[in-house]
Amino acid sequence: MSSLLDALRGARNGTLRREASAPDTGKRHKTQTAWLAVATALTIFVINMPLAVWGFPLTEGWWETFGYLINSGYVPYRDFNIPVSPAFAYLTALLLKAFGVNFFALRLFGVALVSITALLTYVLAFQWTRNAIVAFGAAVLTSALHMADVVYIAKDYHSTQNFLTIVALLLFWAIVNRTDMRASSKAPVITLLALGVVMGIMALTKINVAVFMSIAIVLSLATLARSPNRLLAPLVFVAGIAIVAIAFLVLTGVALHVPPIEVIAAIREGSESKGSVVTVLTRVFQDPINRHVLTWAALIAGVAAVLIIEGPVLIALWLPGREATAARGLRALRFGTALTPLLIVLFAGYGLSRIGSGGVASAQTIPVVSLALFFLVGGIRFCRLYQGRAPRVVDYMLLPLAALGYCTTHTASFNNVGLFFVNLFSFSLAGRWLCRAARHARLWSPKNFSVLLLACYLSFLPAILLDKYGRPYAWWGLQLPPMGQINQFSTQTAMSGIRMDRSTRDALDDVLAIIKARSRSRGDIYAFPNIPIFYLLAGKQPPTANLVQWFDVVTSAQLQTDLQFLKEGNPSVIVALLLPDFVFEGHSKLIRRPLLQRDMYAILGERLIRGDFQLCYAKYLGPIEPAEEFRPYSFVGLKSGHRQKMGEVVTSRFTTKELLDVLDKKNAFPVRLSDHVLVALCRD
Repeated sequence: MSSLLDALRGARNGTLRREASAPDTGKRHKTQTAWLAVATALTIFVINMPLAVWGFPLTEGWWETFGYLINSGYVPYRDFNIPVSPAFAYLTALLLKAFGVNFFALRLFGVALVSITALLTYVLAFQWTRNAIVAFGAAVLTSALHMADVVYIAKDYHSTQNFLTIVALLLFWAIVNRTDMRASSKAPVITLLALGVVMGIMALTKINVAVFMSIAIVLSLATLARSPNRLLAPLVFVAGIAIVAIAFLVLTGVALHVPPIEVIAAIREGSESKGSVVTVLTRVFQDPINRHVLTWAALIAGVAAVLIIEGPVLIALWLPGREATAARGLRALRFGTALTPLLIVLFAGYGLSRIGSGGVASAQTIPVVSLALFFLVGGIRFCRLYQGRAPRVVDYMLLPLAALGYCTTHTASFNNVGLFFVNLFSFSLAGRWLCRAARHARLWSPKNFSVLLLACYLSFLPAILLDKYGRPYAWWGLQLPPMGQINQFSTQTAMSGIRMDRSTRDALDDVLAIIKARSRSRGDIYAFPNIPIFYLLAGKQPPTANLVQWFDVVTSAQLQTDLQFLKEGNPSVIVALLLPDFVFEGHSKLIRRPLLQRDMYAILGERLIRGDFQLCYAKYLGPIEPAEEFRPYSFVGLKSGHRQKMGEVVTSRFTTKELLDVLDKKNAFPVRLSDHVLVALCRD
């Protein structure tokens, strides 16, 4: 009780605020900060490496196929459609030139990139917290939660986008942290210009993120700068974006011979693949999962706000008169009262309880808690500004982070990929508050309490890794087995160094053997809806402009070309991945338009029955335990080395005729497929 009274008296005369804000600039502290930065990168590198070696889904290879076509002389938007801005496709083309078609080398590049990004997230977290131990825990947990995503692959474009985003946030932090931006007429012009250039490059990688984040940055700069910088700072930032935009348009028009207006129109058309503008912009509220996350986040934030306001009053009831008065003004105890038990229980208790339970509390629990803390911070900052108090440096990060969090719903729902930087902000600020509360109340030494928080953050790692290594990849039902069952090697040189599960290995090798035996020209095979890797590995050219016909990366107008090709074209081989019925149901609700992919499967059934093609291969690619609510189909394709005719199909449960019934024109799916089936149709 005496230590608490001393803390209250210290808060009364203001000594505690100075203690909390005094930075530790000693040599030992700097050494610890540097070593933890390296430790962050090494930790993420080590836990990512198994994912680079074990497991390979057939749906991988989109960007490599785009890069392969670019290196073959094809130009995006003119010769083939690409669902997003082209920068990452060109980066992949450069990597293919450097390493060749080697997926293991490309994965190593991705692991290195996410490790560097993790190091930079640590740097930003340290700027927010001024506590190296808490920053390490926040950066590692944030990066691990991203890795926990079921479709995570380190070399995917999300990694490049995150790298560009963290660079942009660090530049923005450097700008708002400059005292001359707030107190004089001098603006950090070079840093502002560099920030604009980075955002311009991001627009060429992921345009929706760049647009909303740029708007947020402009608004923040306009409120940050004083006259005459109020207009100068945003204008310099926009000038950086303009430099990249002009360079891109000149490149496409002069070097690639593509009219800039056509590129802009193609990017605009591609943005409609995820639904109408209204559907995409309002999904943050319309999606049931989003509503659930937002409701619970607001509820938790509201409860925490009440505890912040009333907590010190409750404490004061147990104290004498003067100490009670001091307690009402002790902000540090307000934070501690509201957040310490909440975060300790949610982070440590829930994280440890999920070890070995077959799933980690990352799908909705972490977004709820993270957004709740973000809302709480935003509310506190708004109250400060409403009271006329000077904003803090960290206040200016709220708008860009809100924009980044909002952009995650453009694909589907709130998740730890889109909330990467909101998570980092919430974990960092929560750790800072809790450490301050413990220090002010003299309950723990700052270092000991930081270590306790680090243990809470890292308590999630065992559950994340057990879940991820047990299910390296799962996308709409196409799921890889645990790493222990992934022990095969493909005969393809592009897969050297990568272990694959037997089913995927057989499907890849067998279908490529069929293509080699049946194909007569470079453009006489057709693969759909999400397996363009066969073009790349077979060295073929797609017969239509669409390399991928997946639901939310292609528009209905673009699919009309493929429908016509399937009706009238006569490729030597058609490779199709038959999808479970729930995939259609889910995307129908997500993008809210008729799904022409059903018609594509129906056309295949019609041509099979007419005799235009024969079914020369079928392979079941479902998981070990198919969903109980679906009737499981199980196909076993031709094994390499078996002396069977190319037209024969060996099935473990059903005949070829029954597969044709599934592809019947009148009803594309008379029974529900349990999981994915890969088929190859050959023309005599």
